[in-house]
Amino acid sequence: MNLNLPKQVNEILDRLSEHGYESYIHGECVRVLIKGQTHLDEIKAFDFDVMTNAEMPRICAIFDGYNCMEDNLDKGELIVTILGVAVSITSFAELESELANEHAFTFDGIAYSPKADKAVFDPFNGLDDLNSGRLNFIIGKNRSFNYHDILPALAWQSSGEFTISDTAKRLIKNNIRDMARPAYSAESQDAKNLKNVLIERNAGAVLAEYSDVFTAIIPELQMLLRPPYSAKHTFKCVSCSAPILSLRYALLFHELGKPDCYSKTPSGQEFYYGHAERARIYAVRIMTRMGCPPDEIKEVSYIIENYQKVLHASEDNILDLRESFPLGLLKLLLLFNSAVYRAVSNDKASMKFKELSKGF
Repeated sequence: MNLNLPKQVNEILDRLSEHGYESYIHGECVRVLIKGQTHLDEIKAFDFDVMTNAEMPRICAIFDGYNCMEDNLDKGELIVTILGVAVSITSFAELESELANEHAFTFDGIAYSPKADKAVFDPFNGLDDLNSGRLNFIIGKNRSFNYHDILPALAWQSSGEFTISDTAKRLIKNNIRDMARPAYSAESQDAKNLKNVLIERNAGAVLAEYSDVFTAIIPELQMLLRPPYSAKHTFKCVSCSAPILSLRYALLFHELGKPDCYSKTPSGQEFYYGHAERARIYAVRIMTRMGCPPDEIKEVSYIIENYQKVLHASEDNILDLRESFPLGLLKLLLLFNSAVYRAVSNDKASMKFKELSKGF
């Protein structure tokens, strides 16, 4: 295998080789280059990661005179920038162990060196997983399963690029309980990972298949898993929506108020008066707890509070609605209702709201 590396990266590898050291690139850049998904001009913007068996003092000496960032030397990292390409250089004592420490998934644990006798070092069978679109966790070589890797794995499946293997599914299911720790939901990195799940094309299917994961992170969602409520409808709403994060958050949370607001008349009619406002309160509470940005929380809150006010939108009254709502938010309200109607197979109503939203 011969990967077409930027000349700046080759210069780094050449310098280390000239001084008698092994060096490999690894991680995302290797995965993307092997898959051929990115043109060389585009991949130059990536941060390349290099591992070498040179110790850090020697690395610093070899690249003395280069444009170096030494901020993370205490963490064992030197960043060398050549003509706009940043290369992170770290030291390894044993390559396989270091790859296991650095990467969660087998397809990111592939190392490549044009200078080595065997250009591709693949101790975790990542190439097979990469070529088959299968996701497996790296386990062993001093690496145990980390529950923080669960959401990134679900994000890959949500994107459609990889499918979680049966072995990886069992690991996820067996470690869900760790996700319910209070510290978990308060970490902004986990909010970022949840966003990566929600924004992708298969978000609804992933939410449905791994509902126990999401209820561990967001316990409030458990209310929708109990009859007569339908989390299935909620997840389908997410999958039917445009890939706009605030819209998908709003659809995920918009029915949370129903269990609290349920009432039934003697004749058997069921009502949920005030459920939108109750759902809005839940959404704000959850997103605040997860460290979401205030502007994002405000937008989601606005959608849930107001989506019912445009239920009767039409070409006849759209001008009046334009006077009542900020245009960008009105568009989101229309797209929200389009997704809800599409989820219940009312394609005519769904298309009406979608067409009305195109005017903004």
